[in-house]
Amino acid sequence: MHILDDNWSSNLYDSHAFGVTCLSWEPFITEDLAIRFVSGGNDNILKVWSINRMKNTPERIFNLEAHTEAITDVAWFNDSNGRSTIASCGKVIIR
Repeated sequence: MHILDDNWSSNLYDSHAFGVTCLSWEPFITEDLAIRFVSGGNDNILKVWSINRMKNTPERIFNLEAHTEAITDVAWFNDSNGRSTIASCGKVIIR
């Protein structure tokens, strides 16, 4: 969703097969002025995206398929040296 001239509009994008459960924006705009974010979903996949400023659409950079359950939370952290860390967690049932 975005707002332009006091009007809200939204677009749907093909992102996660079973819905997005969490999202985190990269804390700082990089030198190339890209806007990036990471999303997690019920499909057990983390996806890193970059906003194409010319088209104003997200483009998937890569997928990380390490989870075995739905992803419930994600956070993106950049340290003072410019290194990025993405942390994620999922639902685990202990019996």
